[in-house]
Amino acid sequence: ISVDFTYNVWFLASTTIAAILTIGVIPMVEKTLGIVTYFRLHEYNKHSHPLIKRLIMEAPGTYDHSIKVGNLAELAADAIGANGLLVRVGAYYHDIGKIVNPEYFIENVSPGTNLHDHLDPYESAKIITSHTLDGVKLCKDYKMPEPIVRMVLTHHSDSILYHFYSKAKETDDEADINLFKYNCPTPVTKEEGILMLADST
Repeated sequence: ISVDFTYNVWFLASTTIAAILTIGVIPMVEKTLGIVTYFRLHEYNKHSHPLIKRLIMEAPGTYDHSIKVGNLAELAADAIGANGLLVRVGAYYHDIGKIVNPEYFIENVSPGTNLHDHLDPYESAKIITSHTLDGVKLCKDYKMPEPIVRMVLTHHSDSILYHFYSKAKETDDEADINLFKYNCPTPVTKEEGILMLADST
């Protein structure tokens, strides 16, 4: 057997083994360091992902909104050197919690329909604000990476639902503003901040 042949066999074997080990190690590295690779992001970017398919079927208005937020957020991220793909994927899932009660979110109902007209403002606020934690739970159930979960959790930060707070004040001067807050952490990374701003816009 020639030296060249032996070298080529070892080269082919070692590169194959290295590729297999790399693919096997990537998930462990991601989990340990709390990062997500472009390879994994492309998996979650597909509209065939089971969670996105649920969003399309159960809350189509929210899906449309999420696509628009993703487009805007990715452009902003690319403009300042942040991770555009991460922001886009985060935007696709940021409102995933709305599939728990889709009919209580305006983008999912017919014009002129508003179930909140028949609810106490405290109950409305509870339903609206719960979509962040519902989203976090869904993401964890589907084993989403931590950076995406963080974007779901922080995209409203500690903002206040002033519409429902004002409605409550009409009948109760002592209405507690804290009952109309999201009470979630504020964004820490550029990507989290961009998503929050794009969603508000």
